[in-house]
Amino acid sequence: MEEHPPAYPGGPCLGCGEPWPCIPRRAAMLKEFAKAPNEAVTYMGAWVQAGVLELNSRGCPVEPGRHLGWIGLLLEAQEIMANQDTPDD
Repeated sequence: MEEHPPAYPGGPCLGCGEPWPCIPRRAAMLKEFAKAPNEAVTYMGAWVQAGVLELNSRGCPVEPGRHLGWIGLLLEAQEIMANQDTPDD
């Protein structure tokens, strides 16, 4: 079962109450998607879409950057892992 899931799309984390994705969930996703950042973009894009619809229905402000703004870290993680996998000459 996923730790730190959102209460609802676009809502707070059920685990810690912080805006989702919270720091613990981001850290878990960095590990989970480190070798497949494109999958993370697709995954979080779906959450953005669902979150926008849910937040609009609740009359709440929408912050899509909260869902996607941290994904650049995945590219850095992928590069670091690729450099670790390459043997030194």
